[in-house]
Amino acid sequence: KGHLTSTDMFSSSTSECGTCPNSQRKLDWIETQTGIQTGSDGLYQLAYSAGGAIWYSHSTDHGVTWTPEYFVDYGSKPSIVAGSTASYVSYINYDDVATAKMTQGRRTAGLSTNSIELPWAEGAPVNALNDQDEVLAVVWEKDNGHLGYAMYWKDVLQDLGEIPGAGSQSRAERPTISHFSAASTFGLAWRENGAIFYTNISYSNKGGFIVWISPPTVISNYWHTAQQAPSITYDSQGNPAIAWTATDQVFGTYISFRQCIGGNWGTMASMLAAPPDAYWAPSVSGVSNVGPEEGLR
Repeated sequence: KGHLTSTDMFSSSTSECGTCPNSQRKLDWIETQTGIQTGSDGLYQLAYSAGGAIWYSHSTDHGVTWTPEYFVDYGSKPSIVAGSTASYVSYINYDDVATAKMTQGRRTAGLSTNSIELPWAEGAPVNALNDQDEVLAVVWEKDNGHLGYAMYWKDVLQDLGEIPGAGSQSRAERPTISHFSAASTFGLAWRENGAIFYTNISYSNKGGFIVWISPPTVISNYWHTAQQAPSITYDSQGNPAIAWTATDQVFGTYISFRQCIGGNWGTMASMLAAPPDAYWAPSVSGVSNVGPEEGLR
């Protein structure tokens, strides 16, 4: 699924706009082969916050026109992920990280994490869905500098805790999460101590629900500072790929990219820009049903 983010690099922690890059996409595109679309060419869905509330709208004509805004709940910093029959909007709701299940443009269920600790003020929940298994993963920044997570199966909370190792060096910030449709694994990346970290969250829903989380891996160099949220996706072969904004004293600001193939992280690629603030908050997306050389955008 593709996603869009704002080009305003300063909006990550203050903007209430529907596409601000506060760590995850806000506008999600459902591909035409899924069952929720109302048009033959796909459905755009938008979740955003305004006036202390979460709102939802969708478009059947690639954003030319939109349905009237629908009130979801009171809260802020939403993130939306789409499935074949329903979509999920995760957001901050008072002292909780909440998720609303949206079906046919209306809220049909509410999923709460009862997260005990308040999420960090600048944090925003991010979410990803294994549509086939009906497994939803939600991750957010916590005020203690760690990352919290919740795993739902068939809309029922199965596991709640912290990502092991995240926040052990400094605050874990700007998480991003994705899922490969053919595997029971979610890929998670975040910024910490001037570097980009990666881990995967695996699960089994056979004979109960069990979660495994791998130790974090540093995929960037420490000599630059990751200024904006990383973006993670999978290619058509199930290989995770991450893009992020970095800076250093020699080249200024640029986009870095790295992909893991066969369990090995390849050489880091960078794209320079002029002026130095031309490349901020990248978004990377996987493309299905194509060759591996065409599997990323």
